[in-house]
Amino acid sequence: MTDSRPDGSPDPALVFFCESRVMIDLRRRRPCRLDRAQAGELLNQARASVRLEDASGRLLEAVAIERFRPRQRIPDADFEPLRGIAAELDSESWQLLARSHSLLEWQRAHRYCGSCGHPTEALDGGHRRRCSNRDCGRLDFPRTDPAVIMRITHEDRLLLGRQPTWPEQRRSVLAGFVHPGESAEEAVVREVHEESGIQVDPASLSWFGSQHWPFPGSLMLAFTARAQGGEPHPRDGELARVDWWTRTELKAALEADRIALPGQRSVARTLIDEWIKGDGLHDNGLTQGRNNR
Repeated sequence: MTDSRPDGSPDPALVFFCESRVMIDLRRRRPCRLDRAQAGELLNQARASVRLEDASGRLLEAVAIERFRPRQRIPDADFEPLRGIAAELDSESWQLLARSHSLLEWQRAHRYCGSCGHPTEALDGGHRRRCSNRDCGRLDFPRTDPAVIMRITHEDRLLLGRQPTWPEQRRSVLAGFVHPGESAEEAVVREVHEESGIQVDPASLSWFGSQHWPFPGSLMLAFTARAQGGEPHPRDGELARVDWWTRTELKAALEADRIALPGQRSVARTLIDEWIKGDGLHDNGLTQGRNNR
């Protein structure tokens, strides 16, 4: 936990995380903001914290705790998966919790120095970590992992895949991390071919938008592109299934509950929904300039 404020101003409200879950006010369906007295024994299990400001400039401290088995629960509150409640949250709450979760995960992954292996300590309200070894003193700053996510089409068909760990009905557009030394555009072409065997027309690539995704901390770079044709098939083990879907087929499957798409908060869902509706599509079938999805 970060120390109390030296200037005597009020301590920040506390929002608690446990692994990928956040404490929610069950009546208001909003994150619980507790003071230190309300938090009680939760504070004894704190392993990391980070201080942030909300959109109104109010200071907040996000606190990560170990697995919580309380003797006395916080009234009308419980931990729920952040991913599961994302669609219920207003934009301000989602952005604040997503950023908090990513920073806490970054702290968890950088408890030890990458140069000498000594423990690190948090600085600047949890926004930096410094090696405790005076002979080293390495500073680490929060980082995010760039990943591409792409809507690949061919004529009136959309390419959707299912990862092996997903439920049988779940489908989404393809995605993957950008490798060192390659551009985002090169990553789109490579990932689609590696995962499905489909060749993308590089000249058809168009920027769609970006989104921070806090599981655990990626910057999703969204593109649209056209395939050169062919029938997809899983190639590298990343997908259990990958298929072309026409608009008619996809709409019918959704209406019959035979398919499940990503959550409404995700840029993956926006890519799919806009293709189904045909919203904002240019003559070349591409959507451009959509940011902050």
